[in-house]
Amino acid sequence: RHCQHLRLLEKHCSVPSLDQCIGNTSAKMSEDQVNEPEQSSLAKDCTKRHTSSPLEPTKCYCLKKQVTGFIWAVCRSVVPIKLLGTPNWRVLQANISKLVNLRRFEKFSLKQAMRNVKLSQYPLLSDECSALLKQKVLEGWIFWLFSSFIMPLVQANFYVTETQHEKNEVFYYRKSTWANIISEAVTSLRDQGYQESDVTSVREIMKNRLFGFSRVRFCPKERGVRMLANLKAPVRLPVSLPLQSRGLRKVCFGRHIKYVYYKPVNEVLKDWHLVLKHVVANKPEVLGSSVFNYNDVYRRLVPFLLLLKSHLSLKPGAFFFVADVKRAFDSVDQEKLLKVLDDLDLEDEYSLRKVFQVLCINKSLCNISSWTLKSKENVGCLTAHSLPGVLVNRQVQVRKVRKQLLISVLKEHIKRNVLQVGDQFFLQSVGIPQGSVLSPLLCSLYYGHLEKSVLFPFLEDACQPSPGFPSEECSDPKYMLLRFIDDFLFISTSKEQASRFFSRLKRGIRAYNCEMNDQKFGSNFVLGLCPDRLYVGDGTSFLRWSGLFINCSTLEIQADYTG
Repeated sequence: RHCQHLRLLEKHCSVPSLDQCIGNTSAKMSEDQVNEPEQSSLAKDCTKRHTSSPLEPTKCYCLKKQVTGFIWAVCRSVVPIKLLGTPNWRVLQANISKLVNLRRFEKFSLKQAMRNVKLSQYPLLSDECSALLKQKVLEGWIFWLFSSFIMPLVQANFYVTETQHEKNEVFYYRKSTWANIISEAVTSLRDQGYQESDVTSVREIMKNRLFGFSRVRFCPKERGVRMLANLKAPVRLPVSLPLQSRGLRKVCFGRHIKYVYYKPVNEVLKDWHLVLKHVVANKPEVLGSSVFNYNDVYRRLVPFLLLLKSHLSLKPGAFFFVADVKRAFDSVDQEKLLKVLDDLDLEDEYSLRKVFQVLCINKSLCNISSWTLKSKENVGCLTAHSLPGVLVNRQVQVRKVRKQLLISVLKEHIKRNVLQVGDQFFLQSVGIPQGSVLSPLLCSLYYGHLEKSVLFPFLEDACQPSPGFPSEECSDPKYMLLRFIDDFLFISTSKEQASRFFSRLKRGIRAYNCEMNDQKFGSNFVLGLCPDRLYVGDGTSFLRWSGLFINCSTLEIQADYTG
């Protein structure tokens, strides 16, 4: 049957222009409100959902009730009434609504699609058939309706995605709206140090390297979109000339187009990640104040807090502030990072071994194979009973990684990171790849070098007496600096030292292209700023830092579950 689905789409999910949507945009209206008339225009919903600032493009999503209304209107227009089962209309519409309202990672089963659908309400099914046969036919029809009609209808008309600020909630964007959002995001990429490149240039870059490139998608956030790069999946490029297979690439044919396939970036870089982890484990000073997990935080922070508690009776208190580097990964100076890597004094060669283990876990056996770095410390650790629960621990393969190849691959990864956005390619000229298995470690090395060169010497001199601060307040301060990748936490018993260090960070460090995010400062003392990361709960003030709450009065640490 003929269906004017575009007219129905415009009726139920119309999207005004951004100029028409200039309105208030702070609070999202609940979709569960009752006693309010249905609205067929998104312009009215946009005005009601937001109340304080100009509308962002990413706010022009379609409400789930609008999407449900569109799907049901198309079903009514296309599907014969007898197949919908007239008395079951409300039931089917309710089940479609449940499908549309699913959150990310939730599943929708045939049983849910069949909920409250009564076999007796389908007169089309012959009474001569057995009840079991009629049930099978009805299940087949409902399965087809949801999987082969409704789902393709949604995919053809909407871009469905999660957002950064709503976690697992799913949002529906009209394809035309999403195209405008992506167009603006791509334009901003060019202003952020990404150079557009053509397929021929990308093919030249790929010709002699071991790994591929990253594919990018955009995730809406409260203001604008965030770029998410996927470096875990294999990628392909169309080729116009035959390329020889080198074991790392596979040439395939599909729909008369010849493609060359490349291994995922992160899969190839695993070896280099192992080597770098080994190097920094032997030279922890190159990481500065870096911590990588909450175990590291506990080992570093708890002894210092215990020391503070023993001195609080003699001191005026502890002064905390937190700071976050603005666009930390995208602002890294590539040349300076390569110099930092050159200063690591790498060995000429590293040996990697693949170890096969059979483990006994909960009275069941499982096989695990992994690559580890072969060193003098662990060369004798291959006995089967050296680890609890390990039945077999056997080395099955060894390979070498030479220093020259290591430096070459790291330079290629940092200097020539290629991103694919739709059909366009971009070369990153500033910063390091986000989503790379190496990026957290490279970022920590970079800012560790910054601390060693700039911040630590400054802290040593930051507590000299000055006008307005008594000398006794600055004598022999106890302080600690921690950094979770790009998130700083500073604690000191000297307000003068904390104030000076805050001012130094706020100015930025131009030599490292490092600038702090003014919206993410927080402190427990007056610094002339609006603390975005100060949380007050049950009358107690906490400072947010990397998923933790710090009670600046009692020095207690709690997990931040506020989202």
